[in-house]
Amino acid sequence: MGMGFGAGLRGVFAGSLLFGTALVTAVASGSLPAAAATPVSLYVTTSGSGNTCSQASPCGSIQNAITAAQNNYSSDDDVTINVAAGPYNEIDTIAASSLDSLTIAGAGASTTAVNGGKLGTVLTVSSGTVTISGLTIENGDSSGFGGGISNDGGTVSVIDSTLSGNSAAESGGGIWNDTTMTVTDSTLSGNTAASAGGGISNGGPMTVTDSTLWDNSASAGGGGIVNAGTLYVTGSTLSDNTAAGNGGGINSTKGRSYMRATIVANSESSGGDCLGSITDLGYNIDSDGTCSYTGTGSISHSAALDASLGALANNGGPTETMLPAIGSPANGVIPSSPATTLDGVQVCPRTDQREVASSGNCTIGAVESGYPASTLNVSPTSGRPGKHVTVSGLGFSPGETVKITYTTGLASPKSVTICTATAGSNTSYTCSGTIPPTATAGSHTAHKIVAKGLTSGIKVKTTFTLT
Repeated sequence: MGMGFGAGLRGVFAGSLLFGTALVTAVASGSLPAAAATPVSLYVTTSGSGNTCSQASPCGSIQNAITAAQNNYSSDDDVTINVAAGPYNEIDTIAASSLDSLTIAGAGASTTAVNGGKLGTVLTVSSGTVTISGLTIENGDSSGFGGGISNDGGTVSVIDSTLSGNSAAESGGGIWNDTTMTVTDSTLSGNTAASAGGGISNGGPMTVTDSTLWDNSASAGGGGIVNAGTLYVTGSTLSDNTAAGNGGGINSTKGRSYMRATIVANSESSGGDCLGSITDLGYNIDSDGTCSYTGTGSISHSAALDASLGALANNGGPTETMLPAIGSPANGVIPSSPATTLDGVQVCPRTDQREVASSGNCTIGAVESGYPASTLNVSPTSGRPGKHVTVSGLGFSPGETVKITYTTGLASPKSVTICTATAGSNTSYTCSGTIPPTATAGSHTAHKIVAKGLTSGIKVKTTFTLT
């Protein structure tokens, strides 16, 4: 019995030792799951005066809350600074490497503004994982890089925010990124750079998703974006950006840019909308052909695109956007069934910059217009002169007169009106007429039939083959 007990005890000790050794090894190797970080909430109001930044005694500035987070919390803590609505006139610096993460959460971009007063970069991030959401960042002025946000060492996410009226003496009027950054559901407008990248200057890995860049400018290249890193732009709209040099929309001569379901339009520069290394992942559209799109569903050099984008305005959602008008070539062209996935990212169905869900096929760009693509259908599609045809389609302004013409292929008359229709409230139209007897029978030639909106100027074409 004694021998059995001793052997059993030795077995227990041995098993404990093995377990302890395994536990130490697992901890050392990091194979055990890490303990969840502790959420911590700090508070800032315009009338606050505290230093603890508690809800009962909030801080009066965002910088005070950042300092409190850095001094009082550790890598075990996820700190969120809740910033109440109001104006905050300050220049802030963030070094968040001592924390698990730091989030600066405003009450909404339309109500919570951080104004740099043209005294420097509004938000400078040197380290850590940082999220910026629900803020307007405005009137920053850097003597170097990044007027609104400068990221030189952190991993930064910008969500539901507006960057407007910022400037930089070098690059990145709105944003300068030299490490890792994502921009989602945000708008950059009216930012300027004395060198390159009026809206964004990127030198690292960066993604821009469901966002709008409008009216940004640079004295050199890349009025909207200058890219010297690896950039992915998805479901976004770049319009009316200007560069005195090349690439008014985007200049990627020193980096690699990958585009999905994105509009680049109405850029003003000697280099047009795009310049440099642009990879078309599908369903992109530009207005002047300089992006050289050839991917699935992409449209290069759409002259109708510029006029079809609405002004930057409140179209719902946390930030201002540009809504494509009825008849825009961007409307309803991305298939929803089955879902469209481009290079591993689903672009339809989706929710847009405003967090509005798509319905049916999706719109290219940051905003779902809700309008269908402009279409023209003819039935039948072939026949002899005098053949009766029915014409129908979608995508014209409700109440608009739609004129249907047949191109004869003759010197005179060059075209003949088949019929006219009035677009209904759902943008649809239909009418009937006959193929004119002036057409040459037996030619087996495809002639154009054109539907044109007499108010909007929207024009779509199809063919009718003579037999």
